[in-house]
Parts: sequence; C-alpha cells; structure tokens
Amino acid sequence: MIQNSLPIQQIQGLSELSSSAQKNQSSSESNFNDMLTNALSGLDASLKNSEAQMNAFVAGETDNLHQVMISMQEAHINFQMVTEIRNKAIEAFQDLSRMQI
Repeated sequence: MIQNSLPIQQIQGLSELSSSAQKNQSSSESNFNDMLTNALSGLDASLKNSEAQMNAFVAGETDNLHQVMISMQEAHINFQMVTEIRNKAIEAFQDLSRMQI
C-alpha cells in the first residue's frame, strides 16, 4: 500500500517556507538596501586590499606580482559592477520621472 502523507518534518518545512516567503515580500526593500550596502562594502574592501598589496610590492615586502595584479583586477571588476548598478538605478529613476501620471 502506498502512503501519500508527508512526514512531520516536511510539513514543518513547508510552513517555514511559506512564512519566509511572506517575510521576503515585506522586506524586499531592506534586501535591496542590504545588497547595495554589501556591494559597496565589497568594493571598499577590494580597493583597500589591492592598494595594500600594491604598496607592499612597491616597498619590496613581497615579490608576488601575480597576486598583486589579480587583486587589482578584482578591484577593477568590482568597481565596474558598482558603476553599472549606479547607471541602472539612474536609468530607472529617469524612466520613472518621464512617466505621465
């Protein structure tokens, strides 16, 4: 005989998923804010790391040029990402300001 009932753990998991979905709908603004904050924090950290590695290389404290170049490229990519996020936000604002009410 095949049993179609779900175990208690799966039922509890489904109720937790539905409650988390409701929280996600109400906190979408804070999630976007958190995403922007994390992107800017990541950019700042990668820029500081790149600068520190570059200064260490120039001062002769390290001779690993590859790692210095990799950290500089990571900082560049992070900067490009944040710039594109800014450009998209400005574009969205301009689209909203052109809308007629």
